[in-house]
Amino acid sequence: MSRIRQIREERAQLAPAVFTQAAVAARVGVSVNALRAWELERAHPRKATAKRLARALGVQVDELGLEGTAAPAQDDNDSIQEPV
Repeated sequence: MSRIRQIREERAQLAPAVFTQAAVAARVGVSVNALRAWELERAHPRKATAKRLARALGVQVDELGLEGTAAPAQDDNDSIQEPV
């Protein structure tokens, strides 16, 4: 399980409606498909999007477990981008 998903699911235990994939994706400004891809480690957010994701989850960017990832970045338009 990715760190992103783990954090989101931990938060969802306290506030289920606030931490659904749809709710988090909306706060970050990305599609649910983009968030799902990050949670499945099929893609990773760009730096600016990772900052918004961390803010939405109430953690620091380094807690998302994105360092040293080799998967392509995926941003709010669902297109695959170059690695960060």
